[in-house]
Amino acid sequence: MESNEKAVLRVLPEAIRTLYSGVSSLKVSIDFLNEKVIELERSLEELSKLTAEYMDKFSKDSQNLIKALEDFSEKSSKDMGTTLDLFLGKFHRDIERLISTHEELLGELSSIRTIIQDKLGAILEVYSDLRNEVLTVKSLLNESIVSLGDLSVQMKANYSSLTSKMHELELLITDLSLRIAKIEDLIEKKE
Repeated sequence: MESNEKAVLRVLPEAIRTLYSGVSSLKVSIDFLNEKVIELERSLEELSKLTAEYMDKFSKDSQNLIKALEDFSEKSSKDMGTTLDLFLGKFHRDIERLISTHEELLGELSSIRTIIQDKLGAILEVYSDLRNEVLTVKSLLNESIVSLGDLSVQMKANYSSLTSKMHELELLITDLSLRIAKIEDLIEKKE
């Protein structure tokens, strides 16, 4: 039984160090994942902002072009004006479709952003829970290491005490054997 306890005590610190190392690696991986998710969210925000800016500029430029073409149409001949009016009508419809598509794209980007924020919130919550668990495991590991150290000291002291008492017992048994031998000699001499 004593050799089993010694074997467990020899292996336990290494097992605790290995577990602590694994928990530390898990924490580093979670931190890295958290950074990548935050970078992704920033990139999507930037993409949304750039798309909105581009479409606003495109819309303004298109409106300016339509106005310039309408002005040109009023100043040009009637035949050319009719042709230009047809072209401008078609162009205006194309621009309206493009603006509608832009608004749909912004809506989709907003939906994606909301989904990512929800997922990020969930990931951060899991990260927080895991971080708390890692801290708890670290605390328990530190307590276990201290307890093992105390147990080791206590076992060494008990072993030393037991060895000392066994030695005292051996001396007492030897003394008792000598006394018994003397008593036997005395009894034999009296007889």
